[in-house]
Amino acid sequence: MIANADEENKLILSGYKYIAGVDETGTGSLAGDVYVSAVIFPVGIDFKTLLPGLNDSKTKNTEQRNKLYPLIKQYALDWSVATASVEEINELNVYYARFLAARRALDKLNIKADYVLMDGNKIIPEVITPQHAVVKGDQKSISIAAASILAKVDRDKYVVELAKEVHDDFNWVNNKAYYCQAHVAALKKYGKTKWHRNKFVEKFV
Repeated sequence: MIANADEENKLILSGYKYIAGVDETGTGSLAGDVYVSAVIFPVGIDFKTLLPGLNDSKTKNTEQRNKLYPLIKQYALDWSVATASVEEINELNVYYARFLAARRALDKLNIKADYVLMDGNKIIPEVITPQHAVVKGDQKSISIAAASILAKVDRDKYVVELAKEVHDDFNWVNNKAYYCQAHVAALKKYGKTKWHRNKFVEKFV
């Protein structure tokens, strides 16, 4: 099943051409950076033919996401991925850090978006481009779904690299630094690493 493009189609009918879908991953993780992607597709693209099965990253397994990843980059008019660091998350809290990463993703686009669709229920602060938030947007907007794939694949690769620097008991290769029994047990045994988010792990160490 492919995500629908209803949000984009309504905006296209209103005269918008460069519609950026924005989504994040890693907000709920106990460690590591937050990743945000922005994707702009050309008007009139045949999604069902060129990007079959494109949908929310959470509905796809690793193999499916990895297959869609290069296709999104190939057929998107423009795309970007940006991050907010653990240090920024500790300083700002993750709620504001993800918006910082979202602004960075929009700034990295070579084509300036004339409208922004943000996944969730909050728009991106300090962005003057017209925008609105879409609850469950990664299912209702094809560009948000694409952004969710790019952000997820890039962050998973990043966490797998981080896993090489910590004890195997943390099992980040499999849990991607999210909460699970193995991760918490390792925190209690070894303490937090420099990549852990202070407020997220303080009750475990």
